[in-house]
Amino acid sequence: EIPVVLLEGCADPYSHKVVRSSMGAVFRTPPIQTTWQAVQAAGIPVAVTALSDRAEDIRRADLTSMAVVIGSEGRGVRPEIMQHAHRELIIPMNPRCESLNAAVAAATVMWQMKGYKERRETEMLILWIWYAQCSGISLRQKLALLEQFRDPEELYYTGADTLSGCEGVDQGILEALQNKNLTPAEHILEECARQRIHLLTYRDAGYPAKLKNIDGPPLVLYYKGRLPEFDRNPMIGVVGTRKASVYGMTVAKRMGYQIAQCGGILVSGLASGIDGAAMGGALTAGQP
Repeated sequence: EIPVVLLEGCADPYSHKVVRSSMGAVFRTPPIQTTWQAVQAAGIPVAVTALSDRAEDIRRADLTSMAVVIGSEGRGVRPEIMQHAHRELIIPMNPRCESLNAAVAAATVMWQMKGYKERRETEMLILWIWYAQCSGISLRQKLALLEQFRDPEELYYTGADTLSGCEGVDQGILEALQNKNLTPAEHILEECARQRIHLLTYRDAGYPAKLKNIDGPPLVLYYKGRLPEFDRNPMIGVVGTRKASVYGMTVAKRMGYQIAQCGGILVSGLASGIDGAAMGGALTAGQP
């Protein structure tokens, strides 16, 4: 969601005219009302829309972690805001158009911000998959490199001369990182989207802390459905023979059901026999 912030002097968002014209959107995305002084105190970078030679085309602008100010239709952005703006942006228009009203300009900006965010997320996922799939580098070495670099994107764009000076980087790692082909990673992401498979990377806030404590946590997790709360609920592994008796399969399924019903998370490699029966019981309980 792109938050909508109204500064002092804006129209009342809950006036009958605004509520009617917004067709209820004001209730789906409740605006935040604050002051320009509060925005400055929070240290939020600000861009403004302006018709000037310095203005940057909004289609090429990086609007990450930035607020964009839309001025009034008659007077534009207030002078004190223009004076402290970090950037100026312009929305390209058809030559036959004289201007855009504030509502249309705001909608265009928010659409661009949302699209940029989605593109960045896709690019980052592709680079995480590329890094996880890099052959010639062990998982332990990949984790060690992430202690020296912010993320796979920084590793991808760092030159060989800089990499060679990093701790633990040998010739094999250098050669592996020189493979910049992202096509296999793009295909994996496309297939995940087709099968509705979600991805969670090692640096995501939702990555389970318990999993980070094992010797070799995976850099990318692939999952379907809803992720359980790994760090809050007990995790119990059920393993057994592949060639189980009817009694063993029945007990495993009942055990899996009871673990899930009591709030536990059943962990299994899904092998045939006891493992699969226990997971089947957990799924019967409607829990992961």
